[in-house]
Amino acid sequence: MFLKTVVTFIILFTLTSVISISAQTENDTTKYWTIGGIPSVTFSQVTFNNWAAGGENSLSLLGSFDAAADYAKDKHIWENRVSLNYGLLKQGGEEFRKTDDRIYLGSKYGSQATEKWYYTALLSFESQFQNGYDFSGDTTKNKISAPFAPAYILGSLGMNYKAFKGFDVFISPATGKMTIVADNDLSAAGAFGVNPGSNLRTEMGGFLKIAFEREIFKNVRLVTRVDFFSNYFEKPQNIDINGELKVNMKVNDILSANFALNMIYDDDIDINGGPKTQVKQVFGVGISYIIGEVKPKE
Repeated sequence: MFLKTVVTFIILFTLTSVISISAQTENDTTKYWTIGGIPSVTFSQVTFNNWAAGGENSLSLLGSFDAAADYAKDKHIWENRVSLNYGLLKQGGEEFRKTDDRIYLGSKYGSQATEKWYYTALLSFESQFQNGYDFSGDTTKNKISAPFAPAYILGSLGMNYKAFKGFDVFISPATGKMTIVADNDLSAAGAFGVNPGSNLRTEMGGFLKIAFEREIFKNVRLVTRVDFFSNYFEKPQNIDINGELKVNMKVNDILSANFALNMIYDDDIDINGGPKTQVKQVFGVGISYIIGEVKPKE
């Protein structure tokens, strides 16, 4: 209960910040705030009727929302990010299955130390909306994840290097990472690295984040980031890696195409007998609309 309260507070704090920033921007003639967002919906359907070549009916829906709210004044910067993704697929007579599910909230405050270096504090939260299942069994499905199971909270103090617009390197020798498994069944199984029966795993270590965003061609924007985390007190040589690459292509003001690739290696997550590289790839063509002024995403 306590863990869910903490996470709920973080979500509400971040969303309240974005809402208050939006209200503030309307009357802010000095333009300290820069706000932007991209809601996107991708839909596809395939239907067969007396089709000699065969095939299965299918229906898929993928939605995403990425938003940024940045403040910059004098030597101070405050960057806030929200990234929400959810997708469903129904094929043939099967029930709906999710194809994407992610909640990410991030906030980073920096105070300028030199021309390109900032003293920086970072806080982020990551989880999902709905249960996840393994459908590899013939007649059964096994729950392998749930809301707040896992959930990750990361807090860091360090230095941020801004070489040029859109390129950041954040280095932290003091980072705390919490892995939450609020589902009792998954907790009892020791999922996501927690001790069996425990809902929380805490780690202290070093953290490195490299992020880059740029319009590489006209109406084609590349967003990429990679995180490295090393636990000081348990196998520090086994570094957790979380990388993401997104390519957003605007056909016109409404139509868009998007490609996303996410790769994760976490030494604490057992996948069929040991840690393995996790890969997720999503491609879609659909409808999106830019709100405000879009900023680099985490």
